[in-house]
Amino acid sequence: MKLNLSEVGALFKCKNILPNIQINNIKIDSREVKENDIFVAIKGENFDGHDFISQAFQNGALAVITEKKFELDKNLENQKFVLIVENSILALQKLAKFYKSKFQVKVIAITGSVGKSTVKEMLASILSQKFNIIKNQKNFNGQIGVPLTVFNLTDETQFMICEVGISMPGEMKKLAEILTPDYVIINNIGISHIGNFNNINNIAKEKFDILTFSEKYKLFVNFDNPELINFINNQENNLKIENFKFFGFDSRCDYKAENVSFLDAKTEFIFVTKNYKALINLPYVGMHFVYNALAALSVAVELEIHIDDIKTGISNFKKLAMRQDIIKMLNFIIIDDSYNSSPDSIRAAVNIFKNIKSDGENIFVMGDILELGNYSQSVHFELGKFIAYSDVDFLITVGTETKFTCEGVKISGSKLNFKHFDSNQEVIDFLCEFLKDRKGDKILVKGSRGMKTDEIVKELKDRFGNNEKN
Repeated sequence: MKLNLSEVGALFKCKNILPNIQINNIKIDSREVKENDIFVAIKGENFDGHDFISQAFQNGALAVITEKKFELDKNLENQKFVLIVENSILALQKLAKFYKSKFQVKVIAITGSVGKSTVKEMLASILSQKFNIIKNQKNFNGQIGVPLTVFNLTDETQFMICEVGISMPGEMKKLAEILTPDYVIINNIGISHIGNFNNINNIAKEKFDILTFSEKYKLFVNFDNPELINFINNQENNLKIENFKFFGFDSRCDYKAENVSFLDAKTEFIFVTKNYKALINLPYVGMHFVYNALAALSVAVELEIHIDDIKTGISNFKKLAMRQDIIKMLNFIIIDDSYNSSPDSIRAAVNIFKNIKSDGENIFVMGDILELGNYSQSVHFELGKFIAYSDVDFLITVGTETKFTCEGVKISGSKLNFKHFDSNQEVIDFLCEFLKDRKGDKILVKGSRGMKTDEIVKELKDRFGNNEKN
């Protein structure tokens, strides 16, 4: 790591000059700490890192950044160091900003209400054909995850591809100050976390705050997303439209998709640029994958990556787990989309049924969508009306808010069969009995992360066994 302890001491204005010792890494989990790491003690929802400072030192930490006083053993006073700060998360971010300033790396930031992780994985797969890159691991896209991603930079890194997620007002500017991105993708604007933002315009403002500290940038925008275009067309926002590139299906887009087709859980379309057309193959199925691919492809073309490398990269990308994983059981198919949920991703997920062929029924297991605030009941209700006339044959809901989804189905006049349960275990018990003598069904499982609907998937796999993951 290109960092020494004396620099850290100076950054946080320590009273004493700290020794010039090379730092190995920055960690927030004491169990992962190794020799000469810095441990940042963070208080989380389920744990408090301050309780594990002693463990961090035992594991080899050179220094600890903490909000609370910690008395070192006198024998260690000149060998181990404690840096006291007002806010450990802000300190982590400050350290990340300083560390990033040491490098000439180009930064690509990806934000939007849905699809960030998929775009990141697509773009990383493409750019790695030509460049040395780093990217967020897993879903490290927030106030802690983005700084931890920055600490992976080396002198060899040419591009950092960083998905950026927010759930509260003011969070985007903090991350933008760290990243100062050169290229930005805004994939879409939806009502995810709207309970924390009051209205969709505030969500759009927060997303565009990713540009706050970038003097020069190129922005890639989904032209087919009305909320995005409405925000851009509002003159009060003073956006530099000359820096924009648009992707979508509209003829006015800089980068377009044509002739989309789905076959055997794969997607194919024609990618259209001003200079050429190319056949693109994706290893997953769904129109939302086309939009995600267009975002990644657009940036790749702007970076002058050869179309052969682009096609190789996009066809080989691997999405993250629990995002429409297709699991073939002996007598049915599970579509595991349990990682997270939003109104837009619910609609996209339901549409996948028409693209995966089987002889049985389409069963949709839906958990609550969280963080919708005062909009929650109406959003869940409207989703029920949408699902009522989709390709779903049987709707199973679990939680509190999805009761309103069932009400939406009722009022629609549809004959869609539905059942509501209060817990995942009740859903598991029902499905294990229901599926015993059936063949050919597709079971799509989706819910917000806090609903832990992945428990349902795991239990079905364990109970029925013999599955093959595509």
